[in-house]
Amino acid sequence: EQLADSSDPYGKAFDWLVIDDGLMMAPDDPGLVQRFILAYIYFATTTNAPWNACNPSAGLDYCSSFVTADTSLRWLSPFPECRWAGVGPCNENGDILELDLREIGLNGKFPNGVARLSFLEFLYFSKNALSGSIPDSLFELPLKRLYLEENALTGTISTAIGRLSSVDRLVLHRNSLRGSIPSSIGDLRNVTFLFLEDNFLTGPIPTTIGKLEQLQLLRFGNNELRGS
Repeated sequence: EQLADSSDPYGKAFDWLVIDDGLMMAPDDPGLVQRFILAYIYFATTTNAPWNACNPSAGLDYCSSFVTADTSLRWLSPFPECRWAGVGPCNENGDILELDLREIGLNGKFPNGVARLSFLEFLYFSKNALSGSIPDSLFELPLKRLYLEENALTGTISTAIGRLSSVDRLVLHRNSLRGSIPSSIGDLRNVTFLFLEDNFLTGPIPTTIGKLEQLQLLRFGNNELRGS
């Protein structure tokens, strides 16, 4: 149903992939789903306005990168998506390992479909204007670093966050997250940086924090938490 709705980000991505994508991948290409998901992410995060850079542009494939000082390929350009700005590196099979879209003007609801990038290890959506809640499906990814700070994210921190057993840095500060910090936070056995300050978190600081033997930096300030 979403694919048939040309106003839905999934529908827009489907139409682009079938009608407008200059790469013209075969229907049985194993990379087709990944390319579709990236197109979905673009349409889902330009709900209110285009990005600050590297938007699709007819006849123009290159843009000034927002990640490095070099030029990059625009999103939805007719080249492999691992070469688009902020995408990659990818592994030898072309699976995306990193997505870096910091400070580029992402807007609209958090693009839940990013959780379909099943090999993703590094996700940087910092300093944008994303709203909505963080989906539980994101915590199923093999993430090592998750940076979602300085957006407009709401909702609670799910107990599913404890599934991020490989995460090294978890950065969620300066959003509008509410509720308590789940005790499952103590399952993040590899975390070194844990930043949750400047939200609306309440309740006791879970004692399971003491299980985080690798922890180097912990920031809980400017919430309404109890304990020490």
